[in-house]
Amino acid sequence: MNIRYLPFTRWWHWILAIFLATGVLGVNAVIFLTKSPQESNCNSESYETAAGVIYCATISVDEQDAAKLSEAIQLVNTIPQDSPLRSNADKLIERWSQAIMHLSQKAFHAGDINKAVEITQDIPDNHSSYQTASQQVKQWQSIWSQAEGIYNSALAEIEDGSKNWYAALNKAKQLQTLENDYWANTKYYELVRHIQGARENREKVEAEKVEAEKLASQKAEIDENSDYIVSSDKTDELAQLNKARALANSGKIDDMRAALVEASMVISEPNLKDARKLIAETEKKIAVVEDSSYLEEAKKLAAKNDEISLKMAVNEAKLIGKDRPLYKQANQHVAIWDKKISRLTTQPVQSMQATNKKVGSNKAAINVNAAVKVQNELQPVLDNSNIAESIYQSIEKLEEAQINY
Repeated sequence: MNIRYLPFTRWWHWILAIFLATGVLGVNAVIFLTKSPQESNCNSESYETAAGVIYCATISVDEQDAAKLSEAIQLVNTIPQDSPLRSNADKLIERWSQAIMHLSQKAFHAGDINKAVEITQDIPDNHSSYQTASQQVKQWQSIWSQAEGIYNSALAEIEDGSKNWYAALNKAKQLQTLENDYWANTKYYELVRHIQGARENREKVEAEKVEAEKLASQKAEIDENSDYIVSSDKTDELAQLNKARALANSGKIDDMRAALVEASMVISEPNLKDARKLIAETEKKIAVVEDSSYLEEAKKLAAKNDEISLKMAVNEAKLIGKDRPLYKQANQHVAIWDKKISRLTTQPVQSMQATNKKVGSNKAAINVNAAVKVQNELQPVLDNSNIAESIYQSIEKLEEAQINY
């Protein structure tokens, strides 16, 4: 045996013994904590003391679960007002009440007003947070009532037979001013699609009705006896046709509609052909006047040149049906605005790539956050030097000028 090696071996024995002792103490401590009387008895004896109540409420609460928040609040609210730990209980109630308000606000913006109100009822009425919650609920209910009124008013514009498409859209836009994501986005776009669908269906029904009347008129002419005597002579029909022309040339919607009535009363030659031609021209004029308001509104929106306004402009222009005189012009504008939307969507990515490339040449190891900062600092320079962008805008102006021409 090597006597010199013995002390070295005993030294390692001491180290090993220390580690074993520390480990045993640690395990025992964990076992002691996991078998804490307060935790193991959270459903019985621990509720007899304020400290036990606070402890059990704290370990059971989940700030993303309204039911557990409510249970925790009710539990600590049982602590008497004269208890030394009542101030701690009030702080917890305040914190958990704010968590409940956060969850109820999420439900409100998600479109569930009943759930939002129901969640706030878990806040105790003897606490200061209750008054704040009550005022918030009143505000939410007011917004909800206002939104329903706007929505129903817009529907009324298209369901009473008056065909006030433009008025309905204007009312629908009021939803976007409300402080509620559900009504300002989901319900707004739902309403716009409903108005567009109703208009297309109405135009389809009217077109079918006109075609049916036309066929009936042609059949009546074929079956008509050559000796058929009309109630008014040719001179009266000519005067009626002239009156229709005068009304049609006034430029007023009501006059032009009256012109259609007058011209439709001309039923015999030689004025019948001229009357039908006048009817077709007048219907076209009416369509142009009606659709011009949509197109002008779309142009105003598009002039803002931001993504949301451009999308709203596209929706506005698409209200002009395929069989309308201004459809081609509206469609050309839509194509230009779609390009702008696409460019606005992709431009931030392209700018980021260009910036990353410039920054990468100076320091290869730069991270993404630093690249974003550099991109923001260099953006004015990049914008001023972007020749391709200027050319693209010039092309857009030429296209728009050509459409208007």
